[in-house]
Amino acid sequence: ERIDIGKTVFLKCEGLLNKLEPRFKGPYKVSGHTKRGNYIIKNALNETLKDSYPRHKIKLVEDDSSLPVESAEMERIQKHKIIDNDTLYLVKWKNLPLSESSWIPEKYFNNLKQINDYKSGLQFVKSQRPKRK
Repeated sequence: ERIDIGKTVFLKCEGLLNKLEPRFKGPYKVSGHTKRGNYIIKNALNETLKDSYPRHKIKLVEDDSSLPVESAEMERIQKHKIIDNDTLYLVKWKNLPLSESSWIPEKYFNNLKQINDYKSGLQFVKSQRPKRK
């Protein structure tokens, strides 16, 4: 099954993974196809990734068009958790108190930049921690 341009996808993580490591990374957008049928992928910053990817290394995000379209302005992602291989993010909404924050599944985000910014912040925090002796 060919994935259309503009669809949201995740890329399969390769190699040996710890049991707590995610099996897929993303989300990304399909921006094109190569002559050989691979997919050209862009990240949330609209930058094209260096490599192209075959279909078996890509997971298509399901389209839930049956759900009502609701959009609120997000202030920031506070934390995340993984339940049954689904990543949920605790979202602080703009102009609402902290007590109104809610857990949102990754597939319902319409802006991938905020997820990538949150993940980049996690990497920065990890690199700042002192190493154990």
